[in-house]
Amino acid sequence: MESPVNATTVSAPMRADELLAMNLPPLRWAVQYLLPAGLVVLGGPPKSGKSWLALGCAHSVGCGSQWLGQEAVAGDALYIGLEDTPRRLQERLRKFDNDGGKKSRLHLTHEWRTGDAGLTALDSWLVGHPDTKVVCIDTLAIFSMGRVRSRDIYSDDYESMRRVKALADKHGVCVVAVSHTRKQPANDPLCSLIGTTGVTGAADAVFVLDRSRGSKVATLTITGRDIRDRRMALEWIPNQCRWGLGDAVALLPSGRRRIVEHLRSHGRSTPSDVSVGLKIDRSAANKLMIRMAQDGLLVATDGVYGIPIENDTDVPDVPHDACDPSGSRCPRCHQDHRRRDNDPLRDLRDARDEAVAADTIDLQSRGGC
Repeated sequence: MESPVNATTVSAPMRADELLAMNLPPLRWAVQYLLPAGLVVLGGPPKSGKSWLALGCAHSVGCGSQWLGQEAVAGDALYIGLEDTPRRLQERLRKFDNDGGKKSRLHLTHEWRTGDAGLTALDSWLVGHPDTKVVCIDTLAIFSMGRVRSRDIYSDDYESMRRVKALADKHGVCVVAVSHTRKQPANDPLCSLIGTTGVTGAADAVFVLDRSRGSKVATLTITGRDIRDRRMALEWIPNQCRWGLGDAVALLPSGRRRIVEHLRSHGRSTPSDVSVGLKIDRSAANKLMIRMAQDGLLVATDGVYGIPIENDTDVPDVPHDACDPSGSRCPRCHQDHRRRDNDPLRDLRDARDEAVAADTIDLQSRGGC
């Protein structure tokens, strides 16, 4: 069956000056600086809380409230919970809503057609709800069932995702497709998602939720074409049954994390004070604290270091296109773009200095050195 988006319509090539002279509409958001219009894949292990995260996103858009610290753009939201029942959806929604859903523009269903018929049905629904900002499909595996598979698994995955993306682009909505991750750990979170790289390659953004079984904290790794790559610390809020921002210091490498924790407890300190307090080499502490100051994690005045604003690391960074790269320090994301752009070896030195400090801390914590 042909995709609801006419793939046979191809625009003629244009010259660079013609493209630059075009007055194009700005990027649309479902959640400012986090969920752009297009296809977003949200992955995580089974029973890790990704369905709660997706439902919380749809509910925030439907109510025009915040999601993970950023403002959601109010509009219609559709949650397709293909692994749920009406009773479970009702119970979960009751934990979110205090007014019986009277102010919410969230639509929910536990049944939907799959494969090409599902795309056609979704296309019709979006035509009837032109102010839709987000559609959450839970899960992608069920929604994609029914399509004829070929021997080229990569091409099948990419074509399946491309059709969903084309539908999202056609209507200017964000489609969040929930998927699972593999049992085997991977160095790159994107490689942990079920399926070939055709799944992640066709997506505009990929979110991977990593949570230890039974833990109330999790890490959300984010990468995308229109958003900055980042890792966010999340914390489960039991009385609200939703994910919220956690302490981002927990995401730092061990050396940096212990320095920040020391400054939280003891206040502004010199590298000598930190080296004595943590029982690490003074030179290693000094080098690492200089790097941390350059990255905006610390502020330094006359050789004394402190934490700039306690909540800065808890707020997700905005995209680089919202930053001012002309200054030495961006006021929005606290990154020194000029230094990073002109110094390709900086990341290598960062890794080296972190390794020195971390190794010193680890050895001395075991009684070495």
